[in-house]
Amino acid sequence: MSPKMNTNGEKIKEFKEILNPKENSFAEYTVTGSWKDNMTIDVQTHDIMFADKVIKHQHLFKVDEPEELLGTGTAPTAQDYLMAGLAGSMLTTFATEASVRGVSISSLCLEIKGKLDLKAIHGIKRKVNPGFEKLEYRFVVESKASSTTIYEIANHVIFYSPIYATISKGETEIVRRVEIVC
Repeated sequence: MSPKMNTNGEKIKEFKEILNPKENSFAEYTVTGSWKDNMTIDVQTHDIMFADKVIKHQHLFKVDEPEELLGTGTAPTAQDYLMAGLAGSMLTTFATEASVRGVSISSLCLEIKGKLDLKAIHGIKRKVNPGFEKLEYRFVVESKASSTTIYEIANHVIFYSPIYATISKGETEIVRRVEIVC
């Protein structure tokens, strides 16, 4: 059985039309991370604020590192979650655009790879980027649509995926605050 969007292209178009006249079309997301021990972090998501509505969105998950990288190996790494967030955003953007266009997809997968220099992360190499220098991704799409249509949808993703835009465009301001409790 092929995966399907739980909504159709018409419902997505209706949602877009609801957003158009709204002055406040922002959705505000919040997560709280709490260090537990070693490399284990508990992360709690909070309700999403959208315009004048509260969307219930309470989830708890863990972040850890493999034992070989000083963790306990009980959960995915922060890097896994970063790439998973990117994959989730890109895949939902792809599936939504395909639905709007009436394109049927039998299978849609996305693989993302990246390398980190662990010496940079731990301060051994000081003048090296501790982040991913490059992320490579590959869509694998099974569809009866033309390759031109699939490429158009894939190109749509790089303009409208919010996580792709956050990572790739370098336009996101990160505001830092440190609160010291004694």
